[in-house]
Amino acid sequence: MNLLEGFLCGFFGGCLPELLALHKLRYQEEKPAYLGHGFFWCVSFIMATFGGVWVIIYIISDVTLSPLTSVNLGASVPLMIGAIRSRTPHFDPGISD
Repeated sequence: MNLLEGFLCGFFGGCLPELLALHKLRYQEEKPAYLGHGFFWCVSFIMATFGGVWVIIYIISDVTLSPLTSVNLGASVPLMIGAIRSRTPHFDPGISD
């Protein structure tokens, strides 16, 4: 698998979590307002791009990947970032212990 093929498979994988989240919204009467904002779509594009870059890093490291594995790796990046973000402690500004 060359770098372009790897990137495209990883990019596609990076799109999958977002598509699944949108799939859940299909029966809602009122769609979330963020779907109409460019910022949401820009961040989604960046997350999918990270999925492609993650696969490229593996290929450059001489790891042999199949297309299916590349899609899986690409899908894992947005999910990992979401998991890390959800575990980050939140503090109110100006309050200290």
